[in-house]
Amino acid sequence: MNCFKLEVDDLIQQKGLTGKGVLVGHLDTGVDATHSALSGRVAEFKRFGYRGITDETMPAWDSGWHGTHTASLITAVAPDVRIYSGMVIEEGHIVSRIIAGLDWLLSCKVKIVLLSLGIFTHSPVFRSLIQEMVQRDILVIGSIGNRGAGQASIPGVYPEVLTIGAADGHGRVPPFSGSYHPDGTEACQKPDIIAPGLDILAAVPGEAWATKSGTSMAAAQVAGLAALLFEAFPTLPAGVLRQALYACSAGVDALQAHRTNRGLARPLAAYHWLETGADAPEFSPPFSSAWELEQRFIDPRLDKQLALVADDDLCEVIVELESWEIKQQVIKMVADSLQSPEIAGQWKEVRARPILILKSPKRIILQLIEWPAVKIVHACDIDKWI
Repeated sequence: MNCFKLEVDDLIQQKGLTGKGVLVGHLDTGVDATHSALSGRVAEFKRFGYRGITDETMPAWDSGWHGTHTASLITAVAPDVRIYSGMVIEEGHIVSRIIAGLDWLLSCKVKIVLLSLGIFTHSPVFRSLIQEMVQRDILVIGSIGNRGAGQASIPGVYPEVLTIGAADGHGRVPPFSGSYHPDGTEACQKPDIIAPGLDILAAVPGEAWATKSGTSMAAAQVAGLAALLFEAFPTLPAGVLRQALYACSAGVDALQAHRTNRGLARPLAAYHWLETGADAPEFSPPFSSAWELEQRFIDPRLDKQLALVADDDLCEVIVELESWEIKQQVIKMVADSLQSPEIAGQWKEVRARPILILKSPKRIILQLIEWPAVKIVHACDIDKWI
């Protein structure tokens, strides 16, 4: 029996909650906005291409099925939310596309961001935008990944993210649901909580429906639940709502304690905790030093990439600078070096942080790597993604 759904139904029927007025960001494979499950619920759609350049002419569409499935699960829980959906996966240059999507969502006044996606390469520039969201009181929800116990994806391992694993209809963790254990210990730090993620029926493109399993499905339903709670408590800080979901979760069997930090999300318990302002335990144990913020990061894969090209060949990187002033200096330096009209203007500025998605000659990139004011130099793509 899906107790999560029964409790959500109680919030809708007894409390009259529908997620009305709550804006949710959604980065995925896109979305079929013509589907009856999503009609009138997609506030805006953008497709992010290479170097994060947006295609403003395309109507909302899904390059696969995943985005429509997760978006419709948000609206299944919170039918009156408005979704800002960005297409960022199913093609190359995924890191630069996700960064551009996050930057866009920071301008959309969303209260919740769902990241039902994952990569398996550490990406501090990705984390930088997530930190910006948390600082702006946005609840960032991510999935842990579907590679089983002891395996976890980015951004699900980051402490800034409320990370969701999957549960079956009896509250047990299925074999595919991932987990993160620092230093190889049995103690599970991620996911924070679990939610239904096995055999979940939801929309897919073409006015169709399909049953799918995964931690993405679980995370999408928690995003919908968060929308209901933000409607009920509109002045609530995102951190307090996150605390409520964590503190009020139901424990799992002792034999599965290594699969999740806490337990199954309980919608009614979280609502009542927020209504009464009861005390609760700390959110989670301290994270290991593996996820402390780097003062400087040069992507180790760049050595191999740059070794294969000549000094004047164009390469693509993402750079984060120490300040906005340094960012403008870099733009000027790149502009002065790009004399050929056909390659002029080959960069995209990230508005929320001093970050550039840059196409530049190798010699300029080598200068940036040596420049102390450059905090991060990151490849635009990754080796593995899901």
